[in-house]
Amino acid sequence: MSDRFTTRGPLDPRVDPARWERRVRSIMGAARPQLDAIAAARPPLPLVALATWFRPVLAGAALVAAIAAATLLSASSEPAAETWGVAELIAPEPVAAWLLVGVLPNAEEVVLALEEEGR
Repeated sequence: MSDRFTTRGPLDPRVDPARWERRVRSIMGAARPQLDAIAAARPPLPLVALATWFRPVLAGAALVAAIAAATLLSASSEPAAETWGVAELIAPEPVAAWLLVGVLPNAEEVVLALEEEGR
């Protein structure tokens, strides 16, 4: 099997080059109004398209920053008792203490906690 185009039918430009060019010109002429409409609807530069997204993205980033700041300001340094319960359900106690308070467990505590979790 060959990938070459071997037939010399009406779509072959080598058979009648003048006829081929006339067909191409007629197709391009018929498509010109639609192509012009598409070109007019498209922004001229990629930067213009990005600029239209600037304000919504900036507003979203400001909202995320405000929520994060409010959360950090309202959080106390000591975790609540219910927070410890949820953290211990998710991870062993030494790991929960490390995640919530920042107390680094030693390797022995982590190994013992993981062994207890496996039982």
